[in-house]
Amino acid sequence: MTPSINRMIKLLTDQEKEVVTKPLVIQMEGEILKALNFDMNFLSPLTFLERFLRLAELHDDYKVSTLAEELCKLAMTKI
Repeated sequence: MTPSINRMIKLLTDQEKEVVTKPLVIQMEGEILKALNFDMNFLSPLTFLERFLRLAELHDDYKVSTLAEELCKLAMTKI
């Protein structure tokens, strides 16, 4: 099933539907693309982290995997 803005909006509550419209979602998508300079080809360390957690047999350890993911995300943010 391909993504559909209409289907996503149908999943919202009635209150959310009052402020989220298809044209607004399209406008926000455009703003995100502009902010990224249309460059969406970047590697994420999260993919590698998931692999290393599996190899170390730590992928089922909630505390370890969650902390590692949050540290990766923090390292990726621009401050």
